[in-house]
Amino acid sequence: MRIAAVVTCLVLVFFLSPLKVFGQFFSVETRPPDSVSANSAVLRAICYPNGTSIDVSFALGFTTEYELGLLFAGHVQDTVVSAEVRLRTPPLVPYTRYHCRARGTNGTTTYIGQDISFVTIPDSATGGFVVEMDLIDHGGIRIAMPVRFGVHSQATYCIDRSLGEYWLPPVPPQTAIDLRMIDPRGFNGNCMDQGLQLDLRRYIDTTQIDSYKVRFQPTAGGYPIVLTWTPLAGNYSGDVRMFDTFNGTLVNVDMKNQNSLTVTLPLTELMITAERPRTILAMRVDSLSAHLARLMGLFNPGGLVTNGWFEWGLSQLYGDSTTPASLGSGLTPVEFTGTITGIQPETTYYCRALTRNSNGTVRSVGISFRTPVTTSVAPEPAVPKETSLQQNYPNPFNPTTTLSFSLPQSSFVILKVYNILGQEVRTLVNERVDAGVHQVVFDASGLPSGVYLYKIQAGKYLSSRKMVFIK
Repeated sequence: MRIAAVVTCLVLVFFLSPLKVFGQFFSVETRPPDSVSANSAVLRAICYPNGTSIDVSFALGFTTEYELGLLFAGHVQDTVVSAEVRLRTPPLVPYTRYHCRARGTNGTTTYIGQDISFVTIPDSATGGFVVEMDLIDHGGIRIAMPVRFGVHSQATYCIDRSLGEYWLPPVPPQTAIDLRMIDPRGFNGNCMDQGLQLDLRRYIDTTQIDSYKVRFQPTAGGYPIVLTWTPLAGNYSGDVRMFDTFNGTLVNVDMKNQNSLTVTLPLTELMITAERPRTILAMRVDSLSAHLARLMGLFNPGGLVTNGWFEWGLSQLYGDSTTPASLGSGLTPVEFTGTITGIQPETTYYCRALTRNSNGTVRSVGISFRTPVTTSVAPEPAVPKETSLQQNYPNPFNPTTTLSFSLPQSSFVILKVYNILGQEVRTLVNERVDAGVHQVVFDASGLPSGVYLYKIQAGKYLSSRKMVFIK
């Protein structure tokens, strides 16, 4: 009877365990995270070694591109039938949707588990708002992308990549139009390096005062130039002023009472002080498919009749908006939603939340998302069905990023990186590679910031993708 029971258990394990699939050496299942709080979560995976030792990692990010990279979780021995692997995340942003996916490798083959998403818990002041500033030079040329400054509950003084802050390339020649936020402390090359397009300060309470500095230059021909900005009454209850860095007598502007400044003197920098930020506005992508995205916002009307909506588009200029929703006039935070349809698969979109009441309009910090190829969340097979080249992650990156490609059979692979002029800068692979999912780390140290192309040739398969290196 004891022998029969053992045989029965073995038979059940054979048929019920996902590791017993013909031609598959091992498998990894991503499980829903637990202990999810405002700032962390415990990622989970079930591993079935099937006689091979596995190194287990989690890919983590805001989208299924897993921009935050791979996190090593542990090693599973070949002697166990199954094992659970757990990993606490690095610090997360409250009220934000994250995606995670477990990966297992035995050194030659990689198995990728299914994608699972989760949302961190809101805190009492999650989110932030931004003020946008444009530059129009003497010839009527408008800067291609405005700069933004504001507050966020998770911001630090320096770079916060998770909030969209990235270093800009060096200042262009004097004949080119330029606009950027720089370190107001005046130390050249400090933590803001050559400058930012988005500069956020930590939101503490409604009594704080923040300082910013904007640097600008017109095209050839010089001044006058015009700086414009979005209305500020909805963002700050205190004074917001812009003044010159000499003694404040050349320029001293009340930014809440006017929305533009014509600069006739050959100035290149102006300071901004902003007092007493109002209630901040949070948003996140709640659900996402190849052709639809559902957005959610969180805002406290503060006793004023308030409406909320979302703007979205293919760039940070947006261009489309959802139908406004009523948030009422309560004294506690209210969630509101908006759905955007007709979007395309495998495309990056930008969005932000807006609210309006008698205080004015508040614009949240903008975020981006990338639509998937399909809505399927089924696990990828250990041996891919077709050759493919995936988007690198993280992207943008500094200074390293991971390139992934899949091979259904052994092939001679050439993987090279080129600059935007088509000049080859690095050969990453030039050899025969076994079937499976493979990853290559590209280190751009020593290269200038900019857009790069990576191209693969595997047999008759040719493909290329773009990536952005930002120092």
